Amino acid sequence: MTLLEAVKQTGLSEAEVVLHSEEVWMYCPRVPRDKEKATDVESDGHPTWLGDGQVLGKDRGMPVCAKLTDHSKEQLYIRLKKSNYDLKGLKVIDETFLGETEEVELQKPNPFSIPVALKIDPNYVHDQPILYVTRSGLEQYVAASHFNELTHDSELGTHKHDGTLCLRWDHSREELINLARLLEEHNYIESAEIWCGHFRVLGENALKKADTRTIQWVKNKKSIHLVLGGTGIKLKKEDWTAHFGINKPGGRQEEDEQLAAIIKQALK
Repeated sequence: MTLLEAVKQTGLSEAEVVLHSEEVWMYCPRVPRDKEKATDVESDGHPTWLGDGQVLGKDRGMPVCAKLTDHSKEQLYIRLKKSNYDLKGLKVIDETFLGETEEVELQKPNPFSIPVALKIDPNYVHDQPILYVTRSGLEQYVAASHFNELTHDSELGTHKHDGTLCLRWDHSREELINLARLLEEHNYIESAEIWCGHFRVLGENALKKADTRTIQWVKNKKSIHLVLGGTGIKLKKEDWTAHFGINKPGGRQEEDEQLAAIIKQALK
């Protein structure tokens, strides 16, 4: 579904939808090369905009529909948080006729790519890329958030819910706070406060309840494994949904030098 459809259905902001969707795709409809003969709308009703892109500095057309790279998905989230709707510079993954993959960087449009008019009039015909998001991840986050709201409400009433227990942190409180601060500063997490609210340090009650808000991990979800391994945090399968609002990410995670440096600095 489109980004704007997801916003309407979930009640989340554009940035939150991008953050919690596993994938974001960019649709760039094609038009005839002779733009003087091109009409505003093709016969099938699609907008007639030909995306202009680059691969390693060389001009080329954008693929009709392709997935944003993980880095560009992160950049889109950061831009939307600041109400910046410019898509220029974001990259998508495309496959060549040789079967190789390459990253194509969007050069146009500039500036706004999610027109305000589109939010007001759903029939507005625009000549910009359309962003699509996958339901996977997003629906799970919305369901987890709804469950946490019910849990919070029940704790205020007569039917108290057991809640989620905090994860054990085997280092000092200062190191926990330092790690959370650095993760937030480098846009790995949305909130250092929420991160800290999911852990208990040595000496704290083992039955301490976690923050009802799940940790919002901004970057590639697989990189969470690097933090867990680097700090000795142990998660059971069910802990992923309770603390991060996602299923355990599978697949191999590439090394992240910046994240490794953050962990090393925090645990000094």
